Amino acid sequence: MLSLPRAMLFSLLAMCTLWVRPGFAYTYESLVGEGCHETMAASALREVRLEFATATPLPTSDADRLLIDDLPFRVVQDMRDIGGASLLVGVRENDVKGFSGIDTSALPHVHSIPDHQREHCLRRAEHDEPQGSIEALAECRAFIESKLRGAIRDGLDENGFPDPERRESLRVHLVFRRQVTVELPTFYLQFGRALHTLQDSFTHAFRTPDHKRITVLSNWVDQVDDLVESRDGPPHLGQMDLCEGLDAFRSERLSMAQRASVDLLRAALHPGYDRDERVGAVTDTLDEYMSFEAGCHFANDWCDAQENSYRPSVSCQMSQSPGPYGWWWLCSFALLFRCRRKTCA
Repeated sequence: MLSLPRAMLFSLLAMCTLWVRPGFAYTYESLVGEGCHETMAASALREVRLEFATATPLPTSDADRLLIDDLPFRVVQDMRDIGGASLLVGVRENDVKGFSGIDTSALPHVHSIPDHQREHCLRRAEHDEPQGSIEALAECRAFIESKLRGAIRDGLDENGFPDPERRESLRVHLVFRRQVTVELPTFYLQFGRALHTLQDSFTHAFRTPDHKRITVLSNWVDQVDDLVESRDGPPHLGQMDLCEGLDAFRSERLSMAQRASVDLLRAALHPGYDRDERVGAVTDTLDEYMSFEAGCHFANDWCDAQENSYRPSVSCQMSQSPGPYGWWWLCSFALLFRCRRKTCA
């Protein structure tokens, strides 16, 4: 039988899995989260590597291997070149911003920054109905396109292959070296950041029944304060963030996000295209998966969207009364308790 303190610890850690990342979509891998983004990114690169020589693993130095061994998440064997590892670092970066994935003091503030909402396909406070979704989606797509233009135009060699020598600096949090600045291949780092945003558009939006077109984007920043749905759009729905134990609807949504991830990587690395043609193919891919479908609004329950069924119950809403920062304090307490039990520094 568990002692009372240990039972409390497990209860608090369970809360962390629900609340440590308030509002930020498919989870990244951490002590309290499954690696949804990393799994989708690795699967996409794995598939494209079977098709295109332009996606083959990059040469990896001893210094690169030391970095890969120090990353704070699991890097599967076929992603342990500097290209694959940089893609995984990039797809996490929108969420962690160089901090530890369980940094309870920094991440809530980072996630609340208005200009960061576009990196997750969420609304800013200014994105009110009836044009709010259109404006937010335009910002979201502009972020993706800017990262992909940088990846394609600055990260490829003269033959259209990702260049392992063309690198960018990024602050990362490592297991042993903690917060350091590293140099990563531009193509895979920037593509990973764009890929994160594309994937978030599948969990932070209500979509048409085929999951391909967006009808309304959800809202987290107003939800933290005082969301009025007819004005601010629907709230962020935590149940749409999951990538395991899904029902049929959410499994279909996840499968479409995975398909879009593969198609975006194909567009950016297609060996038959020059740089401009790859940029055009990227735009076509975004048109396919991130176009806006008009006609859904608050009065018709956003076209009677299936996503409405994942709204929290009244009891769940009551359980949120401490607010997002309250749960972060509970998580901090649980992690500190665990650390003290292990006598760690």
